[in-house]
Amino acid sequence: MLSATRARSLLYRVFYQFSKVGSLWFQPGYYPFTASPITWLGRMILPWITLATVQVAVYSRLTRGSLLDALGEDYIRTARSKGLSERRVICRHGLRAALIPVTAQLGVDVATLISGAVVTETVFNLGGVGQSTVHAVVRGNLFFILAVVILTAVAVVVANIVVDVAYSFLDPRVRLT
Repeated sequence: MLSATRARSLLYRVFYQFSKVGSLWFQPGYYPFTASPITWLGRMILPWITLATVQVAVYSRLTRGSLLDALGEDYIRTARSKGLSERRVICRHGLRAALIPVTAQLGVDVATLISGAVVTETVFNLGGVGQSTVHAVVRGNLFFILAVVILTAVAVVVANIVVDVAYSFLDPRVRLT
């Protein structure tokens, strides 16, 4: 429900306020990319901001906390004592270790992003799978709802497989078998 409130608030603060002064760049509804990429961008920027605002806060806090934990490890002190630059120590050693919990969160957030997209498509009147799902729920179209649930489950499983593969790149101790 937070996503719907955030979307409505964004619609009021940006769309309504800009339309009062005569700027019609932020319009609700879908516009094809092939017709006009600039108009398409103007209509998609508010839904993108709506979906990204909460996730940015979560990922920045998680990355910061994980990086602070990683920078206190012994191997970081060893890298610094070898004379590596601070930038290389943070980027090559610290950030690589700090991205492991961030990557795990990414796998979990796929379902959150899909559910947020359903609400965002409905609020911004974007004709997509999310809005079609809402219409299917209202009409009681069980086959469409079942298909969306199965596709969402497959997307979550695939995202978690990608996360597991990414672990092997981030942490050399993890090996794929």
